[in-house]
Amino acid sequence: MHINSYLELENILKEHDHRELYDNENLLRYVKKHPIHLNFPIIHITGTNGKGSTLHYLEMIYEKMGYVVGSYVSPSHYRYLEMIRVNEKSIDEDIFIKLFNERIDEFIQYELTAFEMITLVMFAYFASIKLDVLLLEVGMGGEIDATNIIDTNELAIITSVSLEHTSYLGKTISEIAYNKAGILKDNKPYLIGEEVSEEARDAIRIRAKKLDAEEYNISSYKQSDEDATHHSLSYGGHTYKYLGPKYGYHNLLIALEASHILNHILPVDFDELSAFTFKALDRRMEVLNKSPLIIFDGAHTPEAVASLNESIALFDKPVHIIFACLEDKNLPLLLEEFEKISHDIVLTTFNNKRARGEFDYFLYLEDFPFSEDYCSVLHRFKENYPDDIILISGSIAFIDEVRTKL
Repeated sequence: MHINSYLELENILKEHDHRELYDNENLLRYVKKHPIHLNFPIIHITGTNGKGSTLHYLEMIYEKMGYVVGSYVSPSHYRYLEMIRVNEKSIDEDIFIKLFNERIDEFIQYELTAFEMITLVMFAYFASIKLDVLLLEVGMGGEIDATNIIDTNELAIITSVSLEHTSYLGKTISEIAYNKAGILKDNKPYLIGEEVSEEARDAIRIRAKKLDAEEYNISSYKQSDEDATHHSLSYGGHTYKYLGPKYGYHNLLIALEASHILNHILPVDFDELSAFTFKALDRRMEVLNKSPLIIFDGAHTPEAVASLNESIALFDKPVHIIFACLEDKNLPLLLEEFEKISHDIVLTTFNNKRARGEFDYFLYLEDFPFSEDYCSVLHRFKENYPDDIILISGSIAFIDEVRTKL
């Protein structure tokens, strides 16, 4: 088989989007025949929330210091190419197709998933160029995730642990934490975010003890708010400027501590860094419009919504919510947390095969109205509440679709 265009590549990846009950046996058989060989430090990042933002801040830190930084992020928002990038520039389309074509027959033979295919192309691409560091974001969990076929890393990071993907990762916090700790490596350090519970830490430490892996944690810090989106963060003897939602500083702390841990192999000038303003990722309490104030936020776990509530409260304005999420999300707890932000919540759906439709909300339709047409709801909110906040949330994929309609 041979692919001649990105559209053909996209169609093949969509055909192999996932397996119902995932295991990595096919991938491991492939890797046994085609071992991965890398010669640069890797920072491997997992977590229920915050792994994308933590990678983003590490990317900013190391790029600011002049390093060549490879990054692997998921999921893609618009094109698969954006998952693989060097200094924030996506892999070239022709290179992606070439690397894919070199492997496509075996990809199909081994019945690999789309994410496994992209991950293998990513490793092949980064092995062919000169990097100073690779920032590697886990797709889901840790232990059998496709990114975890590497033999070692310089640092493993676990940003947070809460109930998610329970059919894959485990039914309890302990089971999920133990799964995520699958990225820990022999005699290599690991860093735990401050929001990780003791129950999760205990499970992580069981795995760490077997590997003789040293634990690191966030040390003392001071955080202050100038307003809802401008903040300062004092850590490790320096003060940093941060632009974004208040809850995002937890992930910046993780990135700063990680850069301290690895300062012996990736030196950082923290004096220079303290003059820099760290800006949050898009879709993290992103202000799209100021009058009325329209905010996008990809909060899709109860913990993330609770943090969003704390941040959005700083605006001190009434909030009206348009909500849509995927089938695997904890809908009762999500809506419970969103109700703490506002009682004016309209449920909707979007163009994704895993998106909840009206039938999936049937238990909640007495309390929350449903509308198939979120654009008309947004228009009504804008007309009726010009001085309030309109929050669009529940799923990053939903946010991205709404963005294309505005």
